[in-house]
Amino acid sequence: MPLRTLFEKPLLSDLAFEVAALTDNTTDNDWSDMDQFMDSLEEFGA
Repeated sequence: MPLRTLFEKPLLSDLAFEVAALTDNTTDNDWSDMDQFMDSLEEFGA
C-alpha cells in the first residue's frame, strides 16, 4: 500500500480493505490487532 494513500484521507472502508489484503498474506489472523488499528484511526479523527 503506497504511503500517499494514508495522507489522502481515504475512506475507512478502502483503508480496511488494504489492511485486510495485507493480513491475508500473513499466516495468523489476529483480529485483535485489526481492532486496535481501527481504534487508533478513530483516535486520530480519521
